[in-house]
Amino acid sequence: MAQQSAQITFFTSGTTDEARTVTHQQAFADREVNFLREHFGNLSCIIPLVPAASIYGYLYTIALPQAAGAPVCFPSEVQWNQLSENALIVGTPFTWSHLMRSMPGLNIRSKGVCSTAPLPNPLYASLLSRGLSLTEVYGATETGGVGLRKAPNTAFELFPYWTFQDAATLIDSDTGHTFSLMDKISTAERPAEIHFCS
Repeated sequence: MAQQSAQITFFTSGTTDEARTVTHQQAFADREVNFLREHFGNLSCIIPLVPAASIYGYLYTIALPQAAGAPVCFPSEVQWNQLSENALIVGTPFTWSHLMRSMPGLNIRSKGVCSTAPLPNPLYASLLSRGLSLTEVYGATETGGVGLRKAPNTAFELFPYWTFQDAATLIDSDTGHTFSLMDKISTAERPAEIHFCS
């Protein structure tokens, strides 16, 4: 990650191609953070289970805490059985799975977010059964967040500034720029929903 003169640059993970840099205007990131503040509401603290160097980590563990005025509380500092319902835990499928295995009897009645890879439906259901209010976010380094859902086996609702040109292309409604999606999806049921194809 590098930042200068109202631009911010991230490295892609390299999971679908060679790792490379992607540069966004700071306003691009700010727009997503403003949407996230509305979505998550009041936040008492943000607990990162991800590194801050990716676009996901930056948005949720640096930019969102600053915008929301919420402190970042590292996992070693957290009393997990005393979390506020307004705490937000930021994780990936791997870190959520590890948290559940390491604290099998724990109920977490707070907010959570998961991204970077598909969250398996059984794990999603298990996390909800622990009391967590969990949002799964679909996105990429090139696009930031694209869609979200609040339950397993449901479609992802598009963030309000994205529309589809076709099943493989997104349009940024603020700029008119287009982005190609790497995943095979279906948008047949509603124009503002994403369904992954098997």
